[in-house]
Amino acid sequence: KIFDYAVKYLKFRSIAFPFVLGNSVIFCVFRGMMDFNSALVINLKAQLFNLVADPIFMKLYGVKGVAIASTFSDIFCSFNYWILLREKKLLKFKFLNFRKNLNKLLKNGIYVQLKCMSNNIAYFMINRKILSFDSIGKISAAHIISNKIIELYSILYQSLRSVSSIIIPNSLFNNLNVKKTS
Repeated sequence: KIFDYAVKYLKFRSIAFPFVLGNSVIFCVFRGMMDFNSALVINLKAQLFNLVADPIFMKLYGVKGVAIASTFSDIFCSFNYWILLREKKLLKFKFLNFRKNLNKLLKNGIYVQLKCMSNNIAYFMINRKILSFDSIGKISAAHIISNKIIELYSILYQSLRSVSSIIIPNSLFNNLNVKKTS
């Protein structure tokens, strides 16, 4: 029964794949430019949109509605990133090398998504194993809750890890005291 829900969800969620790839790359670009706030605000807006739209669409369409709301959220995020790129004059429309640039964008974005997909596959495999010996769902529910708590705490860890990989090279580039920065 869960497989049928997953297939419905993924069918609608896969529409967002190009938008998710673009969002990942654009977020990394802003992070690399040390402009965390702009990218974070757009990401938060998209997450708030998803937070509001999920229950509404879930009530109307079930699991399919959650996928549709999440897809709209990713498109909303992409649209806002596009506006920000235009405002900061970082986006130029040239059809010269369009194919080459699109390939480069997809190639770089796919690596970020492969990591996320690998994590999700591992998560689904663990859940599948738990469901095989959990007839009433208590172990599965406990696993999901504990996993969400771990995800919440990993946000802090991932933030610190990613910031340090930017600050140290930045201090090297600007001839600052790297030892003091480290």
